[in-house]
Amino acid sequence: MEQQEYIEQYVSYRPVLARRGCAALVDYFHYFVIVMIYGYLLGTVNQWGRTETGFSFSVNPGVIAPIVLWLVYFPFMESKFGYTLGKGLFDLKLVCQQRKDYPFIVSLKRHLLDPIDFSFFGLVAILLVKNTKEHQRLGDMWAHSLVVKETTQVESSQPPADNTANNDARNVSA
Repeated sequence: MEQQEYIEQYVSYRPVLARRGCAALVDYFHYFVIVMIYGYLLGTVNQWGRTETGFSFSVNPGVIAPIVLWLVYFPFMESKFGYTLGKGLFDLKLVCQQRKDYPFIVSLKRHLLDPIDFSFFGLVAILLVKNTKEHQRLGDMWAHSLVVKETTQVESSQPPADNTANNDARNVSA
């Protein structure tokens, strides 16, 4: 029960599809730029239009480096801070359904299914987030994690507003 209260301190189980989509675009654009910079600085730059790509990885670790960058950017950042750059910009936070912390292995499991989730331009992830009870994509289901909107102290500590029409009626009758 304590874990459920921890999760409910956020605006959980609320559809955040637009925020999640924008956060994913920011995150993957950011990752793409990092890989392009890596390729430009450490790879062999080809003439654009003469080959299929603008650069090739001719240095060691070559193809392994983008995978390491992916591991550092997504699972490490999420386990360390609870969000990535994109999620932070859109006030989203990752929470684990089974624990209060968010360990690296949970984030790694979540992102190992990214190729499936983002196949067909993210259609798999979009359909799952829209149609599952807790708005989870496949990686979230496997890792038992939730992406929730983070609330500020002001939002969560304010009591609900009274119905002013009822208050006015009470004041008139008094």
